[in-house]
Amino acid sequence: MRFALSSHIKHKDELDKEIQTTDGKLFTLRRLAQSIRSDLYSTNDSYSEAVVYKKITLQKQIEALENLQLLQKETEVKLKELSKNWANHLNEKNSVPKNKFTALDKEKLNLLRTNFINNLKSYGYKSIPNLDEVTISEESYLPLFEGFDMKFDSSASDNIRVIWAFTVALLQVSLLKDGNHPTVLIFDEPDQQSTIISDMQSFFTSILEITDKCQVIMGITLKDSDTKKLISELSEGKCKRVNIPNKAFQLIQTIPES
Repeated sequence: MRFALSSHIKHKDELDKEIQTTDGKLFTLRRLAQSIRSDLYSTNDSYSEAVVYKKITLQKQIEALENLQLLQKETEVKLKELSKNWANHLNEKNSVPKNKFTALDKEKLNLLRTNFINNLKSYGYKSIPNLDEVTISEESYLPLFEGFDMKFDSSASDNIRVIWAFTVALLQVSLLKDGNHPTVLIFDEPDQQSTIISDMQSFFTSILEITDKCQVIMGITLKDSDTKKLISELSEGKCKRVNIPNKAFQLIQTIPES
């Protein structure tokens, strides 16, 4: 029923257009017939109303054709411009990698995985027995083990090591491959899970190796003697220590007015 109705509506529109065209032609013919009858009964032979009307009609047709010719030229220019743009878009499309990664992208991902795994080993990560099975997701770019987020297979302290390793690996890759990293890292209490002091030292060492190309800011509470000793042994030439002997923020109690 819908198809039949649509067909009839389309046919009706076509007939309406034909009627309008025919009405226009009839109007022109009636005006011409009227002018000819006027000429037959006219007493003035100096001009012919039919000829004048015909001239005006022809002039209108000429103007319409000239406008059409101008439109055709303008349209031709636009089509050439669109054709050129389309060709450029096709070239750009063909330059896009078929699997969304360029050779350089693949190289960066492989380097990120390599640096991440090396950092994990250096920082004493133990939750996964075979770190060579760790991969980097091509969708989220996060580290995975057997297809799952590494944090589900990591202990609390090892989860901290994952954060260290991945954060540092991102910076390392960006520096080697001229990436868009802001070259600033900020760590708040990196030893919050009482990490083994040798692993913390490895973490500091990996950062000190790249500090001339970036800025790393750490906030650490010196809770034990090992951490204090490690911080005190850091070379002043490679880092700057800012010691805050008292609490940075203190609660001040005020007596409300009676």
